[in-house]
Amino acid sequence: MNMTAEVDVRLPDGERRLLQAGIGEWSGSARCSPGLALLLEFGSCDHMEAWLPGAQRALAAGDSLLPRDWRRCLVLTELAFASDVLGSGCEWSTTTGLSDAETVVLLRIVQRRLAPFVFDDRGSAAATGARRPSEAAQAVRRRVPWPARTRHSEWAGVAPDGYAVLLASDVHERNGLGLELYDPAGHLVMDAFRDDDRGELSLTVPSGEGVPLPVAEWFIRSARERLGSRGPSPAGRRSWLRAQRR
Repeated sequence: MNMTAEVDVRLPDGERRLLQAGIGEWSGSARCSPGLALLLEFGSCDHMEAWLPGAQRALAAGDSLLPRDWRRCLVLTELAFASDVLGSGCEWSTTTGLSDAETVVLLRIVQRRLAPFVFDDRGSAAATGARRPSEAAQAVRRRVPWPARTRHSEWAGVAPDGYAVLLASDVHERNGLGLELYDPAGHLVMDAFRDDDRGELSLTVPSGEGVPLPVAEWFIRSARERLGSRGPSPAGRRSWLRAQRR
């Protein structure tokens, strides 16, 4: 990754608003410190404060940013939301209008989406110290169709043989949580879904293409571990019983 070239990350509106809210807190209730400024490669808190308006404008316009600036936006948002000492903490939902529950979902998605761009050439992030995704994970992720990555989903890593996995929520056509398996070319090949209304786990093979048995076995084990089974919701149980009586 060239850390001196700007990167165009196509963030959906909700994710972009999260970062705008996160860095916006540092002009309000969040408090900079010399240590934080140094951590984010600013010369001082004054330097950071001078950087904030330009970053806000870039996010609002959907402009490209340097990897270092994407990293700054992410870390400042993480701290603003989670830290009651440095950031907004308990006041977050009041000052941003974003609930804690909504923020957690969006933040996890943004963290996964920005992961390939916020690390230096040594495979580490100067500001976060986080682990860089493998080259295989990044390559497969780039091939997964964009619409699949703009829903309420999280990048869940790479399965055996270079297959990719997404963890996705669905509250529109069906109510529950799904785990999706993509082949190395980015095609959806298996879909495990936990129906929260009926409390059932199901498995479908949308493409009809064959999946290597070790990969399929791994995926099924992962689906059981990640999705589990909560049992039907009260509303779902009532709806199912009514349907059985008809």
